Amino acid sequence: MNILNELKTARFIAILRRVPQTKIVRVAEALSQAGIRFIEITFDPSDPDTLQDTARKLQLVREGFPEMHLGCGTVLTEAMAETAAKAGAEYCLAPNTRKSVIDCCHRYHVPIFPGAYTPCEIADAWEMGADAVKIFPVQPGEEKYVTNVMTPLSHIPFLVTGGVNPETIHAMLATGAVAVAAGASVVPADAIAADDYVKITELARRHLERI
Repeated sequence: MNILNELKTARFIAILRRVPQTKIVRVAEALSQAGIRFIEITFDPSDPDTLQDTARKLQLVREGFPEMHLGCGTVLTEAMAETAAKAGAEYCLAPNTRKSVIDCCHRYHVPIFPGAYTPCEIADAWEMGADAVKIFPVQPGEEKYVTNVMTPLSHIPFLVTGGVNPETIHAMLATGAVAVAAGASVVPADAIAADDYVKITELARRHLERI
């Protein structure tokens, strides 16, 4: 299976950031009910137990929702990359680019989408072996910047993360992005705290309708 080709069809990744382990399955279920097929569970670098905690989250979602394409985000180190791969992540993402992380992911045959923003960073990430580049951080209204930067780099497949919500999805995808990813607008912290999984399903559907 070619994850990038699958992502080109789905065009959307839901980001699960700092979702408690006790709620991760319910959140994944809410997203699945909306039709979400790509999710990203992120590491939390401020948590000293993030390797074990994130690995368990990945395992729980993999066991409960084998039909979903499960990714791991905020993969900053080789240890994180190895943990994600062994826990069942099908792809990894990062806010930055490190050759060691790219190489580690490839050793485990896991596609990696590192983060970059400037033309030099994007080109360097691609030359280091990125399977696609995550343009990050993009703010609402910066779609023109992404288009301008990626026009001379049109050979590089890319994703857009940041500033993505139902109102901006069309413009973000119009930049030529393979897909877009959103976290707070689809899995808000208040809905998680209130166990409002119906709200998460509704928000996810709203994003997919715009796709």
